[in-house]
Amino acid sequence: MLAAGEILVLSGPPGSGKTTAAASLAAKLPKSVHLESDWFYRAISSGLIPPHTPAAGTQNDAIMDIATDAAIGYARAGLAVVWDGIVGPWYLDRVAERVAAAGIVLHYAVVRAPRDIALDRVTGRDQTAEVSGAEVMHHQFAALGDHERHVVSGGQPVEDIVDAVNRLLHDGRLRLVDVLQGGVANAGEVVRIGTEVRRPSNPNSPTIHRLLDHVRDAGFEGASQPIAVADGTERLVFVDGDVPIPPYPDWAQTDAVLASTAHLIRGLHDASAGFDQTGATWSRELIDRHADPAADEIVICHNDVCMENIVFRDGVAVALLDFDFAAPGRRAHDIAAFARMCVPIDDDEGAAQLGWRPTDRPRRLAVIADAYGLDSDQRSELLACLDDTIARGGEFVLRHVEAGEQAFIDMWDEMGGMARYDARRAYWSANRTLYEQAIAT
Repeated sequence: MLAAGEILVLSGPPGSGKTTAAASLAAKLPKSVHLESDWFYRAISSGLIPPHTPAAGTQNDAIMDIATDAAIGYARAGLAVVWDGIVGPWYLDRVAERVAAAGIVLHYAVVRAPRDIALDRVTGRDQTAEVSGAEVMHHQFAALGDHERHVVSGGQPVEDIVDAVNRLLHDGRLRLVDVLQGGVANAGEVVRIGTEVRRPSNPNSPTIHRLLDHVRDAGFEGASQPIAVADGTERLVFVDGDVPIPPYPDWAQTDAVLASTAHLIRGLHDASAGFDQTGATWSRELIDRHADPAADEIVICHNDVCMENIVFRDGVAVALLDFDFAAPGRRAHDIAAFARMCVPIDDDEGAAQLGWRPTDRPRRLAVIADAYGLDSDQRSELLACLDDTIARGGEFVLRHVEAGEQAFIDMWDEMGGMARYDARRAYWSANRTLYEQAIAT
């Protein structure tokens, strides 16, 4: 069912049954609006150009923008918007860009009836109707390529059309624009438009895109494929799968999840070898401060492998997201950051804040060390890296709090401020020996 504050475009050629279905869909929702594109055409009292003709391009563009803004306005008011109109794939980028900029979820469905049924409906409701326009639009909707998955048959009773649309909505198959969840710094600003993800870029984004191209060329497919960086936005290919967010579901708390993620991080590190750092710039927020840049064992670390930055399929990690904090460093540094957040290395109260259930956490650290393939020296280095990152716990968030960034201020307050990190330090001090014993080879 369409949620309040979201938009569903129910499109299709004349006579498809979309208007009747849209009215029925909207009527079944507790707070909704049935928005018709035809309203905006009928509002032109003189000088209307037949929409299906080549001369109507500028007029149609303007009406599409006006209708999109109206849909956005209704959605912002908390209404579920069922937008009924002839919005073909040729207009989707225009509509999607506008809706994405507003941070609103957009779904797209095409109701398409067989040609003869559609034309009979057009002439049946208006004996004087000009069928040439309907013929043109029926042809335009006949082959939709990648958008065929959005098609619902209009050659069936209206309630069956409504049921089919609701099923596709439930399965997520109609989503065209999605505001992706997770993260703090870019919360609400990362959107999916079709097969692309668009997110705010930063001065290091060109380097990150070079890195992503490099590791893919080296055979590592566990990261987003970059498209471009321009005008303050980076564009990447969307990676389909499950991304757990707090409170973390049970399936995300298994040893298999930890092990597959450790394998994925190992793949990234191995593939990053040989990356040409000429002209590269990196974030220093989470960088490995103790790494020797000239050392042979230096790789490119992700530095922020938390659950919200991992894509899973069937409980197996398949991709890492959000490389904003990537930088050169030691393998153990990256593994320590991952372990701290995803074992997690924390007391029961702190872990429970994110939905982690009680477990044998030292054993889970051993799962990571074994799956990654850390040798004895690297395991000692892992403990030293954990000492460092836990000792400095809270510094990163506090910097952003002191800079006045509201999302971090809210998180800081919800977590209990520095007292939260002090409790983690006390836990680590009391239990470090257990972790050391667990990962001993």
